[in-house]
Amino acid sequence: MSRIRDLVPALLGRDARPVEALWAHMLDQTRATTVGAITSLGFAAVDTVLWDLRGRRTGESP
Repeated sequence: MSRIRDLVPALLGRDARPVEALWAHMLDQTRATTVGAITSLGFAAVDTVLWDLRGRRTGESP
């Protein structure tokens, strides 16, 4: 997998609770490329959504 747009399909259907494991999975899926600025921004966007979802599910999100 070499494009940031491939991250979302790689995560669809997965349990969103283990955020750290999903981040590691995203990193693993992009090993074919250098994790540059665009990939890092994509990671940050997905990571923010995952942490927000986790907070909402546990009642810890505002």
